[in-house]
Formats: sequence, C-alpha cells, structure tokens
Amino acid sequence: MDTRSSEAEEPLTPLLAQSPPPDEADDDEDAFAVLARATPSPDLIPWEQRSQKMKILYYVDRIFLFLLGIFLIVLFGEVSYILHQTVPWIALYRRLKDYLLMQEESEEELDL
Repeated sequence: MDTRSSEAEEPLTPLLAQSPPPDEADDDEDAFAVLARATPSPDLIPWEQRSQKMKILYYVDRIFLFLLGIFLIVLFGEVSYILHQTVPWIALYRRLKDYLLMQEESEEELDL
C-alpha cells in the first residue's frame, strides 16, 4: 500500500502532462519553419542551376518593378501639373506677403 500511495503523490511525468491545445498561429509558424528548412532561398541558387520558370519569374518581376516606377513618376508629374495649374500661386503669394507685412506693422503699433 505504501507504494501505491507514493506513486499517487508523485507529480505527473512530462509525457503524461496535459499541454494546452496548440493555437492555429503556432501551427502556422511551425509549418513556415519546416518549409523554410525544406526549400532553399532562390537567391542562394546559382543562376545556371535555376529552372526556366524561376528565370522567367525573375524577369517578369523586374519588368513589373520598372513599369511601377515609371507609373509612379508619371503620377507624380500629373499631380504636380494639376497643382500648378489649379492653385492660384500669385494670389496666394500676394495674400501671404500682405499678411506678413501687415502683421509686422501691427506688432510695431502694439509696441508703441
């Protein structure tokens, strides 16, 4: 009887301990870790050993980035052209100049 009572008082072994149910995020992280170990990075593979598909995707990616850059430059040019044409810069300049000059005169009057 002593052996049974001592066994019952012993803590559970790690193999029998109940662990909380795994989260979905943990499963995803584990899957990504396994995938990262199983597949080498495309940058580490020499150009001669890359498949035809990888080479085509490389060039398609470069063409896309080039066209995206051109699009952003043209978009910036269009926005600046629209701002230049629609904003009355001369009237804004005159109002700002008058406001700043009048502000200095009013400050001088307050000092007297």
